[in-house]
Amino acid sequence: MTDHLQTGSLGEDAACAYLVSQKFSILERNAREKFGEIDIIAKDPDGILVFVEVKTLSSPEFLFPEDNLTRAKFKKLSRTCLAYANAHPELVDSQLGWRIDLVAIVVNPPYSTTPDAHLFQYGKNNFAISHYKNISLA
Repeated sequence: MTDHLQTGSLGEDAACAYLVSQKFSILERNAREKFGEIDIIAKDPDGILVFVEVKTLSSPEFLFPEDNLTRAKFKKLSRTCLAYANAHPELVDSQLGWRIDLVAIVVNPPYSTTPDAHLFQYGKNNFAISHYKNISLA
């Protein structure tokens, strides 16, 4: 496995652990749909179906992990989530709907990250995790 894939896998593992600590229930990981892949599918504490995109960096220099979610990637992700929600209507509460969250992770952060980042330890690593709820193209 390449370093990039290992970092991504580690980030997804940490994101799942973080989400569980926040009372989310993990339903599925790396779900493949016609248009792409969804990193994590979960239910939040209120029962809302949440599609979680995870962006992880192990050595950020000029960018934050959030910067890697481009407009084009978000459009593809949105189509993929819509396809999944339509294929699994039993998971979507008609009153609550569904949303897309972004979990941005820096592995063993060498410096202070964004002000809203939570420091989180998982395994033998430390993580700076920023959780953005209900993201959209604005």
